[in-house]
Amino acid sequence: MAKTLHTDVHYGPELPDIHHVDAARPFQWLARGWHDFTHAPLTSLLYGAFFALLGWGLYSVSQGAPHFVLTYVAGFFLVGPFLASGLYTLAHRMEHNHPATLYHAVTAWHRSGLQIAIYVALIAILMMFWIRFTWLMVGLAFEQGIPLDMSAMLGAASSIGPGFEYLSMYVILGALFAALVFSISVVALPMLQDRRVDIVTAMLTSLQAVRQNPGAMAVWAALIVALTAIGFATYMIGLVVILPLLGYATWHAYRDMVPRHHE
Repeated sequence: MAKTLHTDVHYGPELPDIHHVDAARPFQWLARGWHDFTHAPLTSLLYGAFFALLGWGLYSVSQGAPHFVLTYVAGFFLVGPFLASGLYTLAHRMEHNHPATLYHAVTAWHRSGLQIAIYVALIAILMMFWIRFTWLMVGLAFEQGIPLDMSAMLGAASSIGPGFEYLSMYVILGALFAALVFSISVVALPMLQDRRVDIVTAMLTSLQAVRQNPGAMAVWAALIVALTAIGFATYMIGLVVILPLLGYATWHAYRDMVPRHHE
């Protein structure tokens, strides 16, 4: 006898109302994130250390090919929300005074596995597009040959000429691309961890949150970039703390802007 698969995932255009938050609220999210970090320090450090080591490995194999470094940095921002998925579950559990262990973090995807898989597939497509675009722009900027290290590339690009123009265009388009990805993901994955919704509903909710809170979202995006830059500048060591901190803070951003079911 054929089996019928039942699912309680909600599909539909109905979106939750979005709360307005002031532009200074992201600093409160970081404070709450730090509180969560200190509540489960070992789990948080292990989680951060794993992805910091992964980042260091990718960075190491990119040495001698600065265009790969550019791709790697962009890719980190693309997959960052996904990498932090386990942290959203930990923050949710701590919110209800439940144990928050590494086991709960690594098994976080079972709740909305299909929807998260769709998100990962979408990000993978965007990442492939960005890799090709990066190589194209670097190739156009350095027709005589790509410099072998990042400092040489930046030095060559700083001189006025075609290379400078192409890399300036790359930076501008990259910022727009990052803004788009940020807008569709800032609360999407926390929402998938919290509710039975499809990825389209989660992304539309995220866009709505950004549209209704432009000041807070601009500050939050700037904090993410600044803290991540510190992590990179410390040869990934800082990411051991920064990644969990940002993950927990993102959960609180979601909680502040998207009301709970009973609200």
